[in-house]
Amino acid sequence: MSSRSSAAALVPIALSALVMIAACGDRTLPPPGQVRIGIDTDALVPPGPRDAPPANAPIFDRLRIELFAPGETAPCAECAREFGLDQRTVRDGRATFGVAPPAGHTGYLARVRLYRSTGAATAEPRATSTLETVFALPVTSAEGIIDVHVELMTEGLGTPTGTLDAPVDPLPGPANGALGGTFAQDHVRGCSSAPHDGEVCVPGGAYWMGDLTVGNTYGSTSSERLVVVSPFFMSATEATVGQYRASKLAVNTRVIVHETDPTCTFTTAAGAAESLPLNCVTRPASLAYCAKLGGTLPSEAQWEYIAGARRSAFAVWGDDAAHCTDAIYARTNDAMPTAQTGECLLFGKGPAAVGSGKLDMLTLPGGAIRDVVGNLTEWMADAWTPQGKGCWRDPLVTDPLCVAGQSGVTKDFTVRGGSFAQPGSQLRAAIRAVVSSDGNPFSSTIGFRCVRPDAP
Repeated sequence: MSSRSSAAALVPIALSALVMIAACGDRTLPPPGQVRIGIDTDALVPPGPRDAPPANAPIFDRLRIELFAPGETAPCAECAREFGLDQRTVRDGRATFGVAPPAGHTGYLARVRLYRSTGAATAEPRATSTLETVFALPVTSAEGIIDVHVELMTEGLGTPTGTLDAPVDPLPGPANGALGGTFAQDHVRGCSSAPHDGEVCVPGGAYWMGDLTVGNTYGSTSSERLVVVSPFFMSATEATVGQYRASKLAVNTRVIVHETDPTCTFTTAAGAAESLPLNCVTRPASLAYCAKLGGTLPSEAQWEYIAGARRSAFAVWGDDAAHCTDAIYARTNDAMPTAQTGECLLFGKGPAAVGSGKLDMLTLPGGAIRDVVGNLTEWMADAWTPQGKGCWRDPLVTDPLCVAGQSGVTKDFTVRGGSFAQPGSQLRAAIRAVVSSDGNPFSSTIGFRCVRPDAP
């Protein structure tokens, strides 16, 4: 904006989470003749200062407001403000700010962006995690206040409403907060049926899938996506040798390799390994076992939801890197404590008994899910699919599952999680790995657990 006489100004309207916004250009507050703009959104944002923690982690946390003079493509230095936004402020209709453009003038625009700040490498909001609207300011007179509002809907993630070249009109009247926190209400809930023995209910929710710091596994910022997960049941532990034996399913070299590798846990006769997680098992054998229980293997989305503590954390215990006793990883059978990373003094051959990792669990109202990111890597229900293909094409997806026949989906298999043989860096919840479908693949580092949908 080139002069103070033509500068629009932001006016403090409400004492709320949106704190006072200084005037643009001239620091004095402008006289009446304002546009009062309210924000309503269905997005999951942090709770108010005195509110109880929400059942689901906030998805967006920052609100940026910018003003543009006619024909300009960038706001002036004093015409951009940023705030934290909380659910109470939205629901009470207090997410409000004022603008005082020159009376009688047209062409002034405002851009409002609600975004996720976590993982940002720059100050600019990422398109993949931003709700954006660009709208034209109504023409004001010398006095009086014009009330308008905008609705930032989560379903518009990654697709701005309006542009600087083609702005939309704001909605008339003040915001009433009716949308506050209503995103995915049908999914963000607990289970409606009872778990079977050995299962734990996982309440539904929404989270950011992917990790912008992982590098060549998730790659660029285009891998970031918002995932909605319906409630489901998950096995409390990885399937054990004893559980598989009790299933009476076939045991042979085509489904389970036993007594040929010292780190394989299955034995022909029951013995000391019954409480160990089953490894050296093929994916078809895993699917058959889960089917007998009325379920299947977890989807990548379900597994990462759990592994990231239902809030996109580094691992199931939170955002700290792993320590030796947190999970079963980097074990060595060498005479000297030189596990492949040199980071642990753990000895042993193969996986440990279920529940051995002190922090490798997610505690939920119905029980704890154990050995999530350590002990054994786990087979997934998804076929391997590169980012941006198949069910990973869109910035917002609900219960995604990549299966053969979708564009970009391969014939190979997906596994998730670290194992007893891998370094602590591989325990990160967002890391993915592919296993070739050639032959009959199995590994002493791979096991499985089952999931079952919640019956409506």
